[in-house]
Amino acid sequence: MHSISTASLSTSSHMSWEMITNHQSSKTVKLFKSIHKNKSKRNESGFTIAEGVRLVTDILSDEQSRRLVKRIIVSESVLNGQSNNEYQQQLEHWLNVVEMESRQSKEAFANGSNTEDTIDPVTINIGTDQVLAACSGTVILKDCAASHVSALVLLPDSCDVWNPKAVRSAMGASFRVPVIELNGRVGALAKALDMLDDCGIDSNRVFAATMEDTGDGRSSIAHYDVDFDKGAAIILGKEGEGLREEVRNAMGQGLISTVHIPMAQGTESLNAAVCGSIIMFERMRQLSVIQSANAN
Repeated sequence: MHSISTASLSTSSHMSWEMITNHQSSKTVKLFKSIHKNKSKRNESGFTIAEGVRLVTDILSDEQSRRLVKRIIVSESVLNGQSNNEYQQQLEHWLNVVEMESRQSKEAFANGSNTEDTIDPVTINIGTDQVLAACSGTVILKDCAASHVSALVLLPDSCDVWNPKAVRSAMGASFRVPVIELNGRVGALAKALDMLDDCGIDSNRVFAATMEDTGDGRSSIAHYDVDFDKGAAIILGKEGEGLREEVRNAMGQGLISTVHIPMAQGTESLNAAVCGSIIMFERMRQLSVIQSANAN
């Protein structure tokens, strides 16, 4: 049976968990990286890695799969309250459950009263953003190039597309798609909107990818109803954390629009990478139809 080691951007207020600050010297980080890179290491150790708030929450909320978890790394930035959505609150609950069960397990072993039902203790660590980035999988940029995206704009604290692993996995796409990185936590979205406006994309053509129900009584537009021929920009939330606060504020004020991907009722939302890919290729499909019509 394979055990599951989890790296997740998640939240908790429990400060007794050991902090990992050095992503270069940490044995835990080295283990995660080796499991990511080496199939033989995964086979040898019996470990694999699950990433993202929803996936990890699903694993922890099921009693059977929770028994397979051996180590959890919690993001320091989210721990400090930079993001706090419904899914992270659920994850916090299950992290506390894991901690309680691990404490009971240690006490049972110490007292010699452990049984077959006693689960192995789980190690929970807090990691800096650099630590989480080192433990996480690679970023893939190929979809942007394949769907002829004009440019990729990175707000502060976005994924590191220049990480050597990300560059390698992108298969050259990193050098074919213009990447613009904006600095400064304050006002970054406003800078992006001004830049897009200079390119002929008004703020009402900027769409934040979200659920169909935005939570404020307004419904977002389906991705296939966006007229991409008029130009558009899509904002994707960070995996596990969702849309940043300034983006949600701009949505609430009606400064930017929202878009969603319709799905079967009761289906969980897609992860950020899949969501972005679907929207990007819908844009490409629309533009291809228009080009074909003009050619005829």
